[in-house]
Amino acid sequence: MEGPPYEVVRMADDDSDEWNRLVGEASQATPFHRYESLELFADSSDMRPHPLVGYKGREAVGLFPLFERSYPFVSTAFSPPPNLKVPYLGPVLVDHDHLSRRNVERRQNRFVRSCLDHVRSTIGPKYVHIRTTFGYRDPRPFGWAGFDFSPRFTYVVDLTPGRERLFDRFSGDARSNVRDCEDAGCVVELGGVEGIRRTVEQVRERYEEQGRSYPLDSSFLEALYERLPAGVVRPYVCTLGGEFVGGNVILASGDSAYAWVGAATPDVRVGVNDALHWRAMRDGIERGESYYDLAGANKRRMSSYKSKFAPDLVPYYVVRRRTPYMRVAEEIYARVV
Repeated sequence: MEGPPYEVVRMADDDSDEWNRLVGEASQATPFHRYESLELFADSSDMRPHPLVGYKGREAVGLFPLFERSYPFVSTAFSPPPNLKVPYLGPVLVDHDHLSRRNVERRQNRFVRSCLDHVRSTIGPKYVHIRTTFGYRDPRPFGWAGFDFSPRFTYVVDLTPGRERLFDRFSGDARSNVRDCEDAGCVVELGGVEGIRRTVEQVRERYEEQGRSYPLDSSFLEALYERLPAGVVRPYVCTLGGEFVGGNVILASGDSAYAWVGAATPDVRVGVNDALHWRAMRDGIERGESYYDLAGANKRRMSSYKSKFAPDLVPYYVVRRRTPYMRVAEEIYARVV
């Protein structure tokens, strides 16, 4: 028996510092879990945030940020919100690394069950969609609660071998691309707000060339850059002859960095994106970080490119629950978009 449900409360706006303190104690958490990020996601998606905290007595055991959108007669819940290109969110446990496997599983199951009971009684969503972090390895409590879940994958580079050994593990063409870019005179450095603008502009141009629209505006990333602590948002830019040729916006916290927005196909025939990733990895090593997430391994073409950085293939999970009516609506939506 896992025991009675935990107490679950919605964190008040004036407790944002306490929320961020708990995020700092949750090894599964990402920069997207910080309160500043959640506020921006809510404003940008026009959804109501529910930053849920589970307590065992006075001890916080987990965090579960959700976002509610209500329509006439229907409520929905998402984590993360849709259409913001946020790769992960979902539940995380607080200060659990010292626990035994048995106690971790018991705590996780109680926490998830308690949060879902709270969501059912306060929101009553007909559709729930959750995307976990790659550090959240056990989706079974959702399955036991009647949710569907399926694995997705990302590539994560282990930075702990150090700069020289890691570079030697890259494929031959990745190493050549980095060296060729350096020999051509490419300069990779942090670019600030202007770097964010140029990077988003380049990504949007590549989308438009394919007849697609890009959902993010640079102001969204600029706001995140301004709100989060210094060093969390790292906008790397690559210049050649003083001209911008590529960018990559990285987010980092704890022992991990996440390649998020950028690395679009450049207009020059040198290994700009390889150089951008390598600079971000080098900086992560110098900062004592252990992991560099290459942001997805679900598309064959991009997987072929990313695999050359000697990453590990790591799962994360998509969790869903929907009523029969919402299931049909989702299938129709998927066919027409």
